[in-house]
Amino acid sequence: MAEPLLDLIDEGGRLLLEVAVPGILESDIDVTIQGNRLILTAERPAQTAHYLLHEIERGILVRILELPFAAELVRSSCEDGILRLELKRANEP
Repeated sequence: MAEPLLDLIDEGGRLLLEVAVPGILESDIDVTIQGNRLILTAERPAQTAHYLLHEIERGILVRILELPFAAELVRSSCEDGILRLELKRANEP
């Protein structure tokens, strides 16, 4: 199991999360928020090949992140292998 690399940016009450997920479609990524815990799961399929060098992790990706506050997802997008999640404090307009 691998943990994707990420950046968490504070934008004054909102959070921007950028997660490195090259080779994975946005529709294949599951994001769950439980209070201030964010759980991201995805799978990068294994490839049958005769590798001369094998550094890209395959299989299940999981990342559990404790956020600074209870949050809810505002929007998400995935482009160029980077998943971007915008989060806001839960129960705020």
